Amino acid sequence: MCDKLNTMKIKCCDAYITYFYSFKNFYIQRKNDQQAIQDITTSLQLLENEDSMSVSMKPGDLVAAKYENDGLWYRAKILNIEENAFMVQFIDYGNSELSSNLKILPEKIAYCRAMAYHCMLDDVDHEEYVISTVNDIYDIIFDFIGSIEVIVTFLSDEETYLVNMKWDDRCIKTLVNNIISYGITPKTYETLKEIDQPGAKMAVNLIYAQSINEFYVETEDSKEIQTKIECILENETVWEPLTEYKIGKMAIAKSITDSRWYRVRLLMIHEEGECTCYFIDYGVQDKCSEFYEAVGYLKSAPPFIKLCSLHIPTMKKNEKLFECLSKSFYNEMEQCKNKKMTMTVVKTGEPIVVELFVDDFNVAKLIKPIPVIVFNVIHLNILTVQVNSPSRPSCNI
Repeated sequence: MCDKLNTMKIKCCDAYITYFYSFKNFYIQRKNDQQAIQDITTSLQLLENEDSMSVSMKPGDLVAAKYENDGLWYRAKILNIEENAFMVQFIDYGNSELSSNLKILPEKIAYCRAMAYHCMLDDVDHEEYVISTVNDIYDIIFDFIGSIEVIVTFLSDEETYLVNMKWDDRCIKTLVNNIISYGITPKTYETLKEIDQPGAKMAVNLIYAQSINEFYVETEDSKEIQTKIECILENETVWEPLTEYKIGKMAIAKSITDSRWYRVRLLMIHEEGECTCYFIDYGVQDKCSEFYEAVGYLKSAPPFIKLCSLHIPTMKKNEKLFECLSKSFYNEMEQCKNKKMTMTVVKTGEPIVVELFVDDFNVAKLIKPIPVIVFNVIHLNILTVQVNSPSRPSCNI
């Protein structure tokens, strides 16, 4: 129960986020520590009838402090001293508050290591900026992040720990960008997961590709869904005005660009009745006005194009490599638009993670980097390479 966390051994663990201020400042508890935390908390409640501390205390001292929200006692560290109170941090949770109700911490419990670990998420400058400037997005993420179990991978060995996090086998950054770029809240994400089945195979046509993680296809059902949606949008005369404007809200809205009606999710609420929206059936963003409730088929029908992400299981995190692969993917897709394509669903949700095949050839294998030996360099664009495999001959490039 009282061992010291050793990230050299614990590189990955199931965890809960106990206090979230931002992606660069949050605390986690390991799932395996939950029983120890419960035992400590139970033991501390026996202090209720003990005398309060009368000895002098200083910053850094460990004490038992009563948390005002629930009236229970927890382990805490004194951060600083004010006139009639102490600023303390609850070492098993990470949060801090002003308290005047402190007691001596039993020696046995004092020796147990702190169960909350201060962390920051890797490579989140963009996401950090967005949640710090858009309160509604912060609120969505705050509520979501505190209600889930995550898988944490430690990238450093000292606090503040640099980490990666996954939920539902997806990087937390992906889920955050779902909210920012597509208006896909956690609740909407769960609904979208029900549209397809893992392992399902379908013939598709490529609409357009932005990157490995964002390309759009239409299926054999797309035309039928599109026709029905457009018919309703063009012929419906009675609409119910939208009463709740919040990020991720689905609605029917008029595009400011072409004055046509579309199914959208709200991304940003502006003044004068305008919102930046994500067009569910077209994969683009634009400003809209005149918002109405999406009901019936307009609410329940799936997008008639699918937002996809290519499944590349062996690709390690490398920004430059990702950019190169995305460029290769984009170029290949531009040349293959009119070819026969099929895809297999690897993971449902949105973006849907798929294996994509062009003329039965796996696209991930087509763009996969391969190790080569470079020699006989004449010019930057004239050199000889040999695939690092005994079965492949050298070739001039």
